[in-house]
Amino acid sequence: MPKKKNKKNTKQPKTNSLHPEVRALILFFTSLFLFLSLISFSQNKPENNWLGILGYSISISLQYLFGLGSYLICAYLFLISFKLFKDQELGKRGYRIFLFSTLLLSTCILLNVLAENKPDLISDYEIYFFTESVTLYNPSPTLYYRFNIGGVPLYYLYLDFPIFNLRSLLSDAGLIIIFSAIVATSLLLITQLQLRKVIKLLGSSLITLLKQLFFLTRSKKEPRSASPPPPAKVKLKKKKAKLKK
Repeated sequence: MPKKKNKKNTKQPKTNSLHPEVRALILFFTSLFLFLSLISFSQNKPENNWLGILGYSISISLQYLFGLGSYLICAYLFLISFKLFKDQELGKRGYRIFLFSTLLLSTCILLNVLAENKPDLISDYEIYFFTESVTLYNPSPTLYYRFNIGGVPLYYLYLDFPIFNLRSLLSDAGLIIIFSAIVATSLLLITQLQLRKVIKLLGSSLITLLKQLFFLTRSKKEPRSASPPPPAKVKLKKKKAKLKK
């Protein structure tokens, strides 16, 4: 009987259908499109958006969900496109999405804490992000504004969620400490920067800046000494004096 040939299952490596540079261009122009639609966003004024009704629709959706955290999406897409252009390793997709989601949500919560505690700082720019107004009638009618710079869903989780909202569980100070640490950690992991190098770079740049400021202030305080006349002119004056004698 003829021997049966054992068929070996050879797994071929998966290849992306798109060229890396094509993917980089798509991500770059997507980030540019989102950035232009967000930066020209003006609430209830779609005609002011640089990218028309489509740009206004995308920007108001992003502002509703993530507030100013939407700009992180633009930055992340630009970073991925830059790495693809440089032919750098991106890492596992699920891990990257988890890190960026953690960074985005933590940033949005910190922005909502800022909006609730310091509304005067952002009240002048209310048309540039999603703003809500509510009239409260107890004890007297008052108009209450909510600046959703961190998005509406996370503002609800931070303040309005019944009983177990984040503010009642951790307080504002606890939220700032915990989510600032999460933002810093996820940012370092996404950008693959080393903390020691970053601290050294910031320290050296700060020292050089302080030195320049010190020398500038010192040079301004020192009085300017009168410069002596050039030697050629002095010799001419001496010769003229001898001729007169």
